[in-house]
This record gives sequence, structure tokens and C-alpha cells, in this order.
Amino acid sequence: MNTYLINSTLCSGLLVAAYVLILKGKTTFIFNRFYLLFAVIFSLLVPFIVVNRASESVKTEALQEQLSKQPEYFIQKFASSAYNEPNVKFIDNQTHSGYFPFLCGVYGIVSLLLLVRFVKNLAEIQKAVRHNRGVPFNNSILKLVDAKIIPHTFLKYIFVSRTDYVNHLLEEDILKHELTHAKQYHSLDVISIEFVRIFFWFNPFLPLYRKFIQSNHEFLADAATVCDRPSPAEYQHLLLHKLGYVHSLPFASQFNYSLTKKRLIMMSKKTSGPSAAFAKLSIVPVMALALLLFCGKSKGQQSLSAPKQTKSQHAIAKIDQKTPKIVIPDFPSTKEGVPASLLDEYSAIETKYADLISIGKHKKISDEDHERLLDIYKQMNKKQQQSRIIRFRYFKGLLPMAIPTKSQYETWKNPRIYGVWINGHHVSNSALSKYEADDFSQFFVSRLYGVAKKDKNYKYQLDLITKAYYENYKKETLENSPKTIIEFRMPKAKG
Repeated sequence: MNTYLINSTLCSGLLVAAYVLILKGKTTFIFNRFYLLFAVIFSLLVPFIVVNRASESVKTEALQEQLSKQPEYFIQKFASSAYNEPNVKFIDNQTHSGYFPFLCGVYGIVSLLLLVRFVKNLAEIQKAVRHNRGVPFNNSILKLVDAKIIPHTFLKYIFVSRTDYVNHLLEEDILKHELTHAKQYHSLDVISIEFVRIFFWFNPFLPLYRKFIQSNHEFLADAATVCDRPSPAEYQHLLLHKLGYVHSLPFASQFNYSLTKKRLIMMSKKTSGPSAAFAKLSIVPVMALALLLFCGKSKGQQSLSAPKQTKSQHAIAKIDQKTPKIVIPDFPSTKEGVPASLLDEYSAIETKYADLISIGKHKKISDEDHERLLDIYKQMNKKQQQSRIIRFRYFKGLLPMAIPTKSQYETWKNPRIYGVWINGHHVSNSALSKYEADDFSQFFVSRLYGVAKKDKNYKYQLDLITKAYYENYKKETLENSPKTIIEFRMPKAKG
């Protein structure tokens, strides 16, 4: 969700910057209107657009097969004495922030307040429509208001002063201007952007969109008013005369003091055909750049179906079938569990070794603490055991053989994508040149996320086991299983 909000906000910023630099000073008002509306919609949708891109990383089929068949086994391999690591690290990739519920609450409250204001404004307009007399006017309706107001428009309703209407003081140019707002339904644009702001109020660029959309509405209406005039001077003087009237309804197209100067300038400005065409075409690469930067990205893949089994793979399958099936009993527990004093003692020891949760640290638990933890853990009930950060279980089985293909092996030599471990030791990718693919009896590729990815210049961790190492590991495993091992789990945040 965070990625979506960031990408959406940045995309809207890029597109509004493009409007300011390329289109804002041009008299391409119709194009500008639809660009601004499209830019808002595009920035909301672009993070959902998934673009496949070529990748030099692990083969999709092979990685999926490994992930589906062996995630538990891969964790277990570090428990074997052949790896000289009595402790196993197992981390749930879940990050919880204590601020998240608070931020959700703030977001909900602000959005609710904006929604209430939005509904209130619509209700105010509906009240004005219902309580004021209407007079048909060129497929629109004039609403006669008792106050001395400046004419303004909402949807098909043009609100004017009753006194001015009765005394025939409504200028034709002003009515023509407002009629353009009504015919082109400019109010729908404003309602749409205000509705988006209810849920994306934190986006600092949306007020700019609203400002530019309403300004462009005025330029459109002015252009329609003076289109058949040799000079707009008379109409410009009329606008200046109207400045100081009573403010109009929310969402309504209206005269605005801050806009007047810009409107006067734009009425006298002309954009040549080639300049307008170039400005419109310049938007195309901007949209392409926005799509490239802010869309969802997935790595290209040829097929998700299982690949055909080669002779080598068939031989591996036969070996796997001969692997002894080890029956693993449940870890000891009690029905009554342990008292709070023992749980506190257990928690104190967990805190002592909290750094084991961090990726890449292999500090070992002392024999004394190990024995004490194990003794207390066996006395816990199942619920108490499941709530612990440090847990015990029996070793579950043997890693099946998995020999990499030559094509897979070649991709693993790229240090920008893979970090390589051989027999439990981190080595440079160039070390792979000393081996062949069939020198290994087991491999596993795992993608790094969150804390695991911090300070790493590669995306995947590759663990390889040589043939000799695998045989030693297999022998040790079959002789000693079941054995007690430790796993670490991140506690889930409360609330």
C-alpha cells in the first residue's frame, strides 16, 4: 500500500509539472482540460498497471519448484552438525509498526471530515436550486437569487441576481460565459477532483490540479464568449466591473479576483498551430516516462507450467524417492503449562539473544541458556510454546538432492543479482568458476525482503551444497535424527 501511495503521488506530481512547463501558457484549452482530468485518473491507476520486463535472474519455473518443495528443508540444513551451526534462524517476514493503527485512524478521521464537508456543500447547492425560482434559458436554467450576486454556474443551473434579471441588467456576454460552463458541464470536473481529494487529501499536488482545472474552465468560457469579436476589450472591462460582488456557491464556476489578470492575458494570447501540436506531442514521452517509473513491475517469464523432466532430473527424482522417510514426533509439552515466573525467565533469555533475529548474525546461545530454555519449553503448553520468539522442534528430515542446470548456474555468476553461499560460507560469485553445475547436490534460491535486503547489493541469496558436503550431511542427519533444533520467529504486533 505504501508503494502505491508513493508512486501515485509522485506520478501526479510529474504530470502536473509537465502541465506547468508545457501546456499552461498555451491556448489549447480543450486539450488542457482533458489532460488534467486524465492525469489525475492515470496517477491513481498507473501503480496497478503491471509491465513485464526481461530479467537475468533465476529461472521462474526452477525457483517456483524449489520454493514449493523445499522451504522447510532449507531452513533445517543449518541445524546439521555438518554445518557446525547448532542454531537455526527462522524469521517471519512480517513487519508491524505501532504507528500504523494511529496513522490509519488519522487518515480515516480526515477523510471522514472531508466527506462530510463534500456532502454539506452539495446539500447547500441542492438547497439553493430547490428554493430559488427557475427560468429556462437556452437548454439551461436561470436560478433567481434575492442577493446581489455575481452570476455563477453549477451543472445546468446559472445563479443570477433576481433584481438584475427583472430589470434586464444581466449582460449578454456574462450570460454567454456562464452558459458555456453549463453546456460543457465544467462543474463535473470540480466535483470529481474534490471527491478524489477526500481519499487522497495527503497528496500535495491535488490542490494544484483543482486550481488549474478551474482556471482552464474560465479560459474556455472566455474563449467561447469572445470568439466572434474583433477585440475582447469591451468584455475585459466588463469583467473588471464585476469584481467585488458577493461570493458564489461551492463547486460553482465563478468570477475570481485572482484569476482575472490571467484571464485578461489569455484572451489576448494566441498559440500557433505548430506550437500547439508540438506541445501536445510533448506530452506523449512524459506519459511514457510516468508509466515506466511508476507502474507495477514484474520480471518476464516464459511459462509458469512445469518444465519437461530431463534424464538427469529423472535420476534425481529416483534418488529422492530412496531417501528414508523419518517419522518426527511432536515436541514435548504439558497440558497445564508453566507459571508466569517461568515465562518471565524465558522472556529474559530471549531478550538476551535478540540480535540473533537480525539477518547475517550467527552468535550462538550458550549451553547453559540453551539447556534452561529447553527445560522450560518442554513444560509449556502448546499455546505458550507458539507465543515464544525462540522455539524448539525436532529436525524434520533430509534435504532432497537438487542439481542445478548449466543455464541456471551461469545466471548465478552475476553479483548484482545473487549473493552466493557454498557449504554455509559466503563466497564471491567468481568462486563459481572453480566448479561445474554438477559438482553440487543441493541448491536453494531465496529472494531478500525487508531487513534481509538492507545493505545488500544483490536481490537473491543462493545456497549451494557440494556433493561431498551433501553426503556428509546426509550421513549425519540419518544417524542423529530426530534431534532438537531452535528456530526464531518474529512476534506479531498486538492490536
